[in-house]
Amino acid sequence: MDRELELVGKVEMRIALAKDDKLESILKPYLPPLLLKLASDHAAVRNKVISTCQHIKIRLAGNQ
Repeated sequence: MDRELELVGKVEMRIALAKDDKLESILKPYLPPLLLKLASDHAAVRNKVISTCQHIKIRLAGNQ
C-alpha cells in the first residue's frame, strides 16, 4: 500500500506543479494509470486518487 500511495502522491505533485498550458500534456500519460488505482484494495489509495481527481477538476474548471 505504501508504494501505491507514494506513486499516487508523485503523480499528484506533477499535476499540481504543472503550468496551465502544460496540464493537458501531463494528464495524457498520468491520468489513465491514476484512474486504474481506483481499483486498489486499499481505501487510503482510493481516497488519494479521488482527492487528486478533485484537484484536477478544479484546475480544469478554472481554465475555462
